[in-house]
Amino acid sequence: MGPADIVISLAGHDRGEAFVVLEANEQSVLVADGKNRKLSRPKRKNTKHINLCRPGLDEIARAIGSGNATDRQLRRELAQFRSEAAKTEEGKSACQKMM
Repeated sequence: MGPADIVISLAGHDRGEAFVVLEANEQSVLVADGKNRKLSRPKRKNTKHINLCRPGLDEIARAIGSGNATDRQLRRELAQFRSEAAKTEEGKSACQKMM
């Protein structure tokens, strides 16, 4: 799991919410969604409590790596992910906790 990957929270009060990974290590990840959890205040989640749904796009990964990512970019990426997941059966089954 790496920067810009889209994950779904499996536990906590944010269960079922989609996030973009900002930083990852073996035990935990920092995630943000650009709305409730902004880049200025990311959420630390245990890797056991998230589900990887889609690898991140290179454009977003570069922006996160260089520190130029914006909350607006994260919101757009997650909105696109949600619309794609809603259209496909695979997306529904793989990440149905999101909906």
